[in-house]
Amino acid sequence: MTEYLPAPGKTIYPTLRTRILMPYFLLALAVAALLTYGISSYIEAMLQANQQHELQNRSQVVRLLLTAEEQQRQLAWYGTVTAALPPTTTSYTSLGTLAQQLAAAANVHITFYNSQGDVLATTHPDNAGDSLILSATAASQIAAAAAQQRLLELPSQRYDQLLFPLNQPGNNLALVGVSLAQQPFTNQVNSAHRLLSATLLLTIAASLFIGYVSASRIGRPIKALIEASQEVAAGNLELHLDHPARDEI
Repeated sequence: MTEYLPAPGKTIYPTLRTRILMPYFLLALAVAALLTYGISSYIEAMLQANQQHELQNRSQVVRLLLTAEEQQRQLAWYGTVTAALPPTTTSYTSLGTLAQQLAAAANVHITFYNSQGDVLATTHPDNAGDSLILSATAASQIAAAAAQQRLLELPSQRYDQLLFPLNQPGNNLALVGVSLAQQPFTNQVNSAHRLLSATLLLTIAASLFIGYVSASRIGRPIKALIEASQEVAAGNLELHLDHPARDEI
């Protein structure tokens, strides 16, 4: 019969420790990934709802400001001028001033549209270009029904824009667009993702540490047993092993 003796200095201990450690790692990775995905989705949905709520609130502020007596006089004056004449530089300047006042009060961008969806005045940068223009069909739908929301993608920024009618028959000024930048919302989402990613890494690191300690505690007596068997195989019969634990090992 062939006699087998383990090679000096080589044990199964590293392999055993790895096999014990692997389930800890896989379990921690799966749990952390599921929790990260679930929490990330929840936070993103919550932040999106807050963004929509904030847009609604600021649009309501603009509505209330537009009903003030001074704003009504300016709108009535603009309607009277544009009813008989094409918009002049003076009318655009007055409407632009009103847009700037509303934008400053509600901390949003304001765009005024006529019934055909053309831009009459806006506080958006000049490079907004044709991105602000509405189709005549969309403008008529908004003017006849209620507020509508759309994603406004400009060269420098993305906005959520809420459009609502002014309810002033015969006035060339038909719609108001309130634009709220998505950058703060995007920053919040990115911050949440970074926090969750850091939590995921910490969870994996903690699980690896716990698994390493557990694997070491389980593997230590096995390592001692293997080393003792090597000593006995080498002829040392005076070896004694302590067994402090009452388990199988």
